[in-house]
Amino acid sequence: MTAVRTWTAVDPFDLPEWIGTHEVTWSAHSPMDSSTLRGTLTSDTDGAEICCDLVAADTTYPRALVDAETRYAAHRAWQLGQVHLADGDGRLTLAVPTTRHSADEVLEAVGRMAQAVGAPRERFSVRLRAGQ
Repeated sequence: MTAVRTWTAVDPFDLPEWIGTHEVTWSAHSPMDSSTLRGTLTSDTDGAEICCDLVAADTTYPRALVDAETRYAAHRAWQLGQVHLADGDGRLTLAVPTTRHSADEVLEAVGRMAQAVGAPRERFSVRLRAGQ
């Protein structure tokens, strides 16, 4: 059995400044039925881009996607109206306490990330994939 990788917490103030100052779009690059939604954040102003994924932190089958500490941090942040930001393999990742992503949860997670960087939610847009 493969060991669960360790995730590192990310301070929102260590992210590129444009995330908090520009209009931003989060775009999905994988279908909604996956536990990890691959995506990118893109500045609508100048096209700057950063990888940004969403992970369903409660997924445990066929293997856990996150370690226990990250799962706990995801639940704690969500309970406080926030989202846990983590580094997974060099990619910014939003850890969401769920086993399956929904459009509503994706919108909420990206909105909470906007708040984490001090930006109004209205500056952030989400683009999802309708099919596989």
